[in-house]
Amino acid sequence: MDRGWIHLATERLELRPFVEADAAELLRMFQKPTVRRYLLDDLIVTRDWVDEEIQSSKERFEGGTLGLWAVRASSGSEIIGFVGFRPFFDPPELQLLYGLLPDSGGQGLATEGARAACDYAFNVLGFETVRAATDLPNTASVAVLQRLGMSLDRTADEGEAGTSFFSIDRVTWLSSETREDMTLDARLSEFRSTYSRAELAHGGYSWRYWHGGAPGDAVLWLTGALGVGEFAFLHALRIGADFRVLVPDYPALSGLNRMADGLAAILDAERLDAVHVVGGSFGGMVAQHFVRRFPERVRSLVLSHTTAPDPSFIRAGLMRAVSLLVPERPYRALVSRRLRGSFLGADPFWVGYFDSTLESLTKDDLVSRVTLAREFLQSRFAPTDLEGWPGRTLIMSGGDDPQMPPSSDVALRRLYPTASAHTFSGMGHSASILRPEEYSNVILRFLGAEAS
Repeated sequence: MDRGWIHLATERLELRPFVEADAAELLRMFQKPTVRRYLLDDLIVTRDWVDEEIQSSKERFEGGTLGLWAVRASSGSEIIGFVGFRPFFDPPELQLLYGLLPDSGGQGLATEGARAACDYAFNVLGFETVRAATDLPNTASVAVLQRLGMSLDRTADEGEAGTSFFSIDRVTWLSSETREDMTLDARLSEFRSTYSRAELAHGGYSWRYWHGGAPGDAVLWLTGALGVGEFAFLHALRIGADFRVLVPDYPALSGLNRMADGLAAILDAERLDAVHVVGGSFGGMVAQHFVRRFPERVRSLVLSHTTAPDPSFIRAGLMRAVSLLVPERPYRALVSRRLRGSFLGADPFWVGYFDSTLESLTKDDLVSRVTLAREFLQSRFAPTDLEGWPGRTLIMSGGDDPQMPPSSDVALRRLYPTASAHTFSGMGHSASILRPEEYSNVILRFLGAEAS
């Protein structure tokens, strides 16, 4: 075997060892702020440095150990990242290394490439242990290592921000549990372990929220009618690879102004002047009110599977009356029947998770959501409300959405005439669950364009 040319392929990626012809592309990649921030302690490297890395990697491959691969999409020719092994520390020790260009983040590609490199290390070269180290604040890198099944060995005050040391041994790697794709239960556990819980008091209410993800620009993610931030765990993990993410729970309050003021208090507590706001379903209603009350705090707006105000929508008033008159247990069953349709065709995990989440809510919680939705639908919004606001808007929908008023798509696009739009054909109200990767990627592309 020519160990200087070990070509690996995965479902979506081609991995080819660094060669001299890659130097210009590699230099551009390593000079990207998002790539060099943690890997190179923000150092801007030179062409000579890249040439030395290429030569060192080639020598390691030819010597029977491991170097670095340039990562390309299976359908493309441009380098989108790198993965492999490089010696660090004193004495030198091979460490797993990986990185992607910003446009390729949030799609699981780093994990996919790193898994291929580890497979080769364990299955071909017979490594007993694979090790990796990452800066403590680099939560995106930590998430990749955890998805690979690695364990945290220790942390140390090395580097400017401290370092986390991870490893995985051959027996663990080859176990069936590590080799299978992570289940949704495992992803939920990952969210709970990598995101932090915070609480603050504002306006007489207790506000709880999750926060985590990468440093830098922040996303405020507003969930649907259940009002439980954790429900967005899958997307928080994906978006959090590139953005800081805040996901609040909704207290049982009355008045959209109180809701908006509480969200602003969370931003104040996190020392954030302005954020990208993503609102889905009921959260999309809250987002529209928030951007009108605090336009200066919203950098961009994503409205997903939601509607514009519609005072003629009679069902909102009926739901409010029913919520007040029907006892808690039958009312909870009514809410369950209405919302369970969103999980048709989804992984069985979602039905069980929905049931347990609904059971954790009080009737006051549920009545609050209906009351706020009714207030929103009776609002009088106009396209001129946001004149002078410099942000951009994305509208996402699933076509015929049974949870929203008829013609909600048309009404939204009239209200936001300059908005971009994306339709998940045939998905109804359920694109975020039935097509989670596509859903997150659409948002990431929009946010990336906004940031640039």
